[in-house]
Amino acid sequence: MSLKYLHLLRPRESLLRGFECWMKESLEVMQANAKWDNCCIRETIFDEYGAFSAQSVADKIMSEMGPVVMVPNFQTSAALELARRIGTKTVIRTGPVGDSTCLWQLLEEAHDAFQAGDPQRPRSIAVAILLMNKLEKEHMWGGKNKGYKWVGDLPTGRGMPANCAGVVPNIIGQLFNKTVIIRKTSQGMYKYALNPAMKAEIYECLRSQSLDVFPELKRIFERDIQTLSARLLDLVNRSGCD
Repeated sequence: MSLKYLHLLRPRESLLRGFECWMKESLEVMQANAKWDNCCIRETIFDEYGAFSAQSVADKIMSEMGPVVMVPNFQTSAALELARRIGTKTVIRTGPVGDSTCLWQLLEEAHDAFQAGDPQRPRSIAVAILLMNKLEKEHMWGGKNKGYKWVGDLPTGRGMPANCAGVVPNIIGQLFNKTVIIRKTSQGMYKYALNPAMKAEIYECLRSQSLDVFPELKRIFERDIQTLSARLLDLVNRSGCD
């Protein structure tokens, strides 16, 4: 799949003379390269002090997922806050830019790393988010029988990676123990649903693609030394989460 968006964060032209010319030259090279077909460059220009709103930039990146290139000079505190918010979800590349060659190298590196699946996420964290996403998409919030999902149907479909079926039972158990999901017994088997009492926290997990609102679960799942590409989470349903 071709890259849809790349986010370019840069200084004003008055603070980095020649940048707009370098960008024009890079765009010409990009247009001649098929791997960049249909890619939109989303620009954020720093203020005169190199500052920017990390929250608003992170929200924009999360809604139009793609790699990030940051051209110095920028405010370190803002850059660190942006990395805290999105560093586990997408690729961030930065480095000195003094001509179009340097700029193109950063753009290429960011593109290729993102398309290769970077960054990597702990497998159990990714699968836990995908599992919540699956149940949310299927409106499994308890209540009547149709609000629950058979345990045997949880490891497959709706973006669940087939090669991770073996870890799903442990993840289900941990989510249940922390009341993120609930269950009932039917015909001698368990059926599961999202806990409606945790709706705000669950939507925050989906919105942020993280388990920050469940720190104990996060610590447990971070012990998984196996990883999965963050790209698996790009299609997590964020609608209704804001």
